Amino acid sequence: MQSILIVDDEQDIRNSVKLCLRGEGYDFVEANNGREALTAVKNSVPALIILDCMMPVLDGLSALKEIRKSANGKFIPVIMLTALSDDLDIMKCFEAGADSYINKPFKFVHLQMQVKALLQRAAKPESPADRVVHTLVFHNLELKPAEFSAAIDGVPVELTPKEFDLLKFFLEQPNKLHSRDDILNHVWGYDFEETRTVDYHLSKLREKLAKCPEFVGALVNVRGRGYRLDAQR
Repeated sequence: MQSILIVDDEQDIRNSVKLCLRGEGYDFVEANNGREALTAVKNSVPALIILDCMMPVLDGLSALKEIRKSANGKFIPVIMLTALSDDLDIMKCFEAGADSYINKPFKFVHLQMQVKALLQRAAKPESPADRVVHTLVFHNLELKPAEFSAAIDGVPVELTPKEFDLLKFFLEQPNKLHSRDDILNHVWGYDFEETRTVDYHLSKLREKLAKCPEFVGALVNVRGRGYRLDAQR
């Protein structure tokens, strides 16, 4: 049975999340704040975390940063629950290592779809091609999927799992135009509404890969249609 850690200082919110996901066969673990969440992850690694942003003792963003530093927590799918909708606040969620976010009050169907998609993607078995040791190269940028490593001129670049998946997605499909929905579907596993998630992650990816200006310049936003890695540049 897959375990979901629900972290929120409001019992009513935790109950709503459990009600939303009731009948899906999940086992629920609850935490009242970020500090309790860190203890829960240390004691037993959940399949997914639903994490509130603003909490006493230790807020969700600080807790998530600590979770991502641990070997057990680096690849756990995390959905942030936030009452804030400002672009800067959402960006902070992604910078801390969130895979996705949902605004409060949340729609049950959106939470259900995100949880299902992220769990399915996390549990997806490797294909034979994934197990082949290979390197994707774009000018001075190298990506090694089998080792989950990226480097520019041999210097490692720290990427979140979603940033890594995005980079791999574009390097494997150069010169092809992808809509935001298409990117969401392939990298996140769902394609409804939250298309600005793609913009946030690609903006951050550009920042981290600034020392490969060829990549930054080649990743173009085709207005109203999506993104393409123009390998001819």
